[in-house]
Amino acid sequence: MERLFKIVGLVFAVAFILAASTTPVAAQDSCSLKGRVVTPAKDQVEVPVVVKERNGRTIERERDLGSEDVLFCDLGILSVTVIVGQIGCNQITVEDVPLSWQKTYSLVVNYDYGPCMQETVPSPTPYCEMLLRVKSPDGKWVKHARIKFDDPTFRERETDSAGRSLFLLKLHGNAQGTISARGFAPRNFSLGCPDLGKREEILTLEQGSETGSTSKGNSEEKPKERRPVKQAADKK
Repeated sequence: MERLFKIVGLVFAVAFILAASTTPVAAQDSCSLKGRVVTPAKDQVEVPVVVKERNGRTIERERDLGSEDVLFCDLGILSVTVIVGQIGCNQITVEDVPLSWQKTYSLVVNYDYGPCMQETVPSPTPYCEMLLRVKSPDGKWVKHARIKFDDPTFRERETDSAGRSLFLLKLHGNAQGTISARGFAPRNFSLGCPDLGKREEILTLEQGSETGSTSKGNSEEKPKERRPVKQAADKK
């Protein structure tokens, strides 16, 4: 009789396990990512937050005025890229943000929105900001390179320790000139301003003599020796 009770109990246990295995497992709801945007002095401003998944999906949300957190609850388990702020306003990009199943990852980003709030008065004359960057063939910046313009209204200038020099050029204008530096051959340049904005131009100086000509090389003509002139004898 005791053996019979054991068999009956075993049958009930197996039936219970089989019944439980056929019941679907419900997944718990959870947010994949919580982004916290911290601004200077904890000011309340709307800040855009973009999440890019590896499959190409992009989700954009804004931090509300009453909260520092932005929630993204429908992401996968592969790492994502998070972009905080606007282009041209100290935008921050964080790559390879790790995600896990049913576990919220908290990402804290310090964002300075100051450049977005500054208002600049437009100039009465539209112009480009032109930055010249002068380097040597081995990639090193050339300091104290002299920049001479063909137009006399542009003053001569020199590059700083990082090989840079800034000047303004009117919209649709053009500037030509020569760049020279000790130990390098002079180089001509021509720059234009087709549209408003900031522009950069990197110019490479070749090794050579600074006194050499850009068109005739570095050779110099030796002065010709003056021959004595014989005077004719006076006739008696």
